[in-house]
Amino acid sequence: KSEMTSEMKNVMIGMFKAGRKPFVIAAELNINRSIYKFLKRYKETGSIENKQRAGRPPEWTKRDINQLLMLVKKNKKATVKTIGRLFNENKVHEVCLDTMGVKLKGLGMIRRCIKKSKFICRRNHIKQIKFAINLHKMDTRRLEKSHIF
Repeated sequence: KSEMTSEMKNVMIGMFKAGRKPFVIAAELNINRSIYKFLKRYKETGSIENKQRAGRPPEWTKRDINQLLMLVKKNKKATVKTIGRLFNENKVHEVCLDTMGVKLKGLGMIRRCIKKSKFICRRNHIKQIKFAINLHKMDTRRLEKSHIF
């Protein structure tokens, strides 16, 4: 579900104040029955803003994630413990190392290192093929079907 934009809410209120019925507004704007809840809340509060949602706010901000990524990129061989110490230096509330490890894994960092790309340059690919041919005495037809290509 997507939230209604403030423009859409203002249009609905304008139509309602002009005397249109909620089901007519819903049909004309091609929206569902959520208009009834919205108009009820508008009558009670006089505001079009959404209520504050329940639940704990996210612990990781975009800034925290960017800082963590920069630390990992600068210290590719560092352990989670070292990265955690560096990350928590200037923090008021320290982040648990387990939480940091889960976050790194979710960001695609395996064993605190960035995933390596699978790209092999052409020169090295040719060397790899020549090595395989010499080592296994393979003919080229069989080599094409192998996992090297």
